[in-house]
Amino acid sequence: DALESLLLTEPEADITLAGIAAAAGVPAASVYHFFPTKAAAYVALAETYLTALNETLSRPIFSGSVEKWEDLYDIGAAAGRAYYEAHPAALILLFGTECRYHVRQLDLLNNRKIGENLLDAIDRRFVLPPRSTLLKPFELAVEIHDAVWGASYLNHGRITDEHFREGGRAVKRYLRGYLPEYAERRSPKI
Repeated sequence: DALESLLLTEPEADITLAGIAAAAGVPAASVYHFFPTKAAAYVALAETYLTALNETLSRPIFSGSVEKWEDLYDIGAAAGRAYYEAHPAALILLFGTECRYHVRQLDLLNNRKIGENLLDAIDRRFVLPPRSTLLKPFELAVEIHDAVWGASYLNHGRITDEHFREGGRAVKRYLRGYLPEYAERRSPKI
């Protein structure tokens, strides 16, 4: 909580473990015990955000407006953007910190989960090519998405409407190389 607060109020270069301890109102030794480096504290906070983001993105979608697989992407992207808007420190941490290398390693692992969740959501509703041929493309689609949103954050401090739209266009065009534009719908399970 203290690191989250500091990310919203301090320049990142000024954040230290001692500052985190002061903001938390605990002895510095307590912070150093759990987080030997600033990067370790950032990674721990990133894990918290990524877990919550995954929970948000894996919620069932009960929408009658799903006509094609792209609709599921749009619903998930809107949920992801809403998450970042509600958690601005997550946006800072995942797209713009100096500890980005350490956080990025965790983010890359998480992108695989997000890609699998998106593939699962689409596969439940539409007939797709074999799953084994789609896992890597879906992971890379999330990377493309992250790159566009990351550029938006670095240039504007937020995910702009333009970058939101363009990220969606880039991902959908990429995935159309692997998925039919109008995939056959699966029969609903009773």
